[in-house]
Amino acid sequence: MNGHYDSSFNSRPGGKRHFKTVIFLVALIIIVASVSTVIFLNASGKKGNPIPVSQPAGKTGSAESSRNDGVAKNSLSTAVTSNKINIRSGVGTENELICTIPANTRLELTGKSSSDGTWVQVKTSDGRTGWCGRAFLDVDQIDDAAAQALANVEKPLSIRVSLANQKVFVLDSKGTTIKTFLCSSGIGSTTPKGTFTVGGRGKSFYNSTDQEGGYYWTRFYGDYLFHSIPFDEHYEIEPAEAAKLGTVASHGCIRLAFNDAKWIYYHISDGTKVVIK
Repeated sequence: MNGHYDSSFNSRPGGKRHFKTVIFLVALIIIVASVSTVIFLNASGKKGNPIPVSQPAGKTGSAESSRNDGVAKNSLSTAVTSNKINIRSGVGTENELICTIPANTRLELTGKSSSDGTWVQVKTSDGRTGWCGRAFLDVDQIDDAAAQALANVEKPLSIRVSLANQKVFVLDSKGTTIKTFLCSSGIGSTTPKGTFTVGGRGKSFYNSTDQEGGYYWTRFYGDYLFHSIPFDEHYEIEPAEAAKLGTVASHGCIRLAFNDAKWIYYHISDGTKVVIK
């Protein structure tokens, strides 16, 4: 042979058998490599980070949101209107009125809120979506937290109103102040002075003559009440009246910020002593 190429090599029986053997071995190597790769990937998926699997939109986000907030989504997905409220197309009373919702109506919370948290987006039972004041919705967790905060306070509580400072002080049994609220008492001498006792309460009232009302009233003497800043004929807090907190402004009642009036409504029991001077 001495280096001479024999063109008849591939046509010889022995050459064909050798060629088929090579092809068979190559195919076997490819099959073994493929099976090994599959086994490795499966093992990696089980022991390491699983390969992401697509899920329906929204479900993954909801679960993640619940974990981040530390609260199950369902516990904060709805709220009940504490009073009659207006649902608007945007944040603020200048936006279009969509509908008016009566008190004790359950609304769905969409999870969206204004930058300062005072307005939230809600969805009604008939599918309409709009915005309302956060203060007008009752969420059980808020009241539970307030009750828990009072658990270790020495009882009974009492209230002292300073007409000179336009402030309401809530005191424990030792006379220690546990709450301080800015208020507006009556113009002139329309707010009575003396010692009184709490008796009676309600979630709202409306005076058709004055075309004003108040939320979360708590009576301390006759027709004299602790209550929220007045709302107008549309059941919305009047901004001009809210700006007067800290100065005399009422017809004799003690006006408070909405949440402060609500706090007294829920946590000051009938029989509580009230001193105004």
